[in-house]
Amino acid sequence: MGNRREKILRGLLWTAVLLAGSAAQIPDVDIPDTAPSRIGVPGVLTPGGDLVSGAAGAADRTLRRLTGARFARIEGLAREHRAELDRDPQGELVVRAEVVAIDITEAALQLALDHKFLLKRTQELAELGVKISVLQTPEGWTARRGLKELRKLDPTGSYDFNHVYLDGGDAAAVSAPATAAVAEGPRGKGRVGLIDGGVDGGHQVFQNVRL
Repeated sequence: MGNRREKILRGLLWTAVLLAGSAAQIPDVDIPDTAPSRIGVPGVLTPGGDLVSGAAGAADRTLRRLTGARFARIEGLAREHRAELDRDPQGELVVRAEVVAIDITEAALQLALDHKFLLKRTQELAELGVKISVLQTPEGWTARRGLKELRKLDPTGSYDFNHVYLDGGDAAAVSAPATAAVAEGPRGKGRVGLIDGGVDGGHQVFQNVRL
C-alpha cells in the first residue's frame, strides 16, 4: 500500500512539474548522472535533491555577499561625502537638500519658487517623453522636509528624493582584463534580461523592440 501511494504521489508531482515547465518556459537543465537521487519532499522521492539544495545555498551565499558589498559601499560613500549626501527613510543615499520633480507643471514650479525652492537644473528625456527637474530646498531644510512640503503644495505632482544609484553587483570582483575581454568580444544580436517592475510594452520607445 505504501509503495502504491508513493508511486501515485510521484506521478502527480512530475505531472505538476511538466505543466509548470510548459507554462513558464523553464529552460532545460542538464543534471549529471552522478547527481544524488533524492530530494527532501515528504512522502515523495525525486532526482537531484542535493543538487537543487546546493544551488539554492550557493545563490543565497552570493546574495549575502553582494548585499554586504552594497552595504559597505553605501556606508563608505556616506562617510566620505557627509556634506553632500543624506539618507531617505529606508536608509538609501540621497543628495542632501534636493528633490526631484517629474513633469512638473509651470504653475507648480512657480508655486515652489514662491516658497523659496530653487530650480537647479532641468533635463528632457525625449526618448521617454519625461522632464526631470531638480529643486533645491529652502536654506536649512532637509530633503525629507522639502519633499513633504512639495507634495503638500502640489498633491497631484510627482516628487521624490534625488537618490544616489550605485553600480550593480560586486564591483571589486570584476577585474580590468575581464572587462576588456568582454568589450573586445564579437558583436551581434543578444538577449538582455531585466529584473524590475512592470514594463509598458506599448510605449513609443519600444516600437521597434521585441520584448
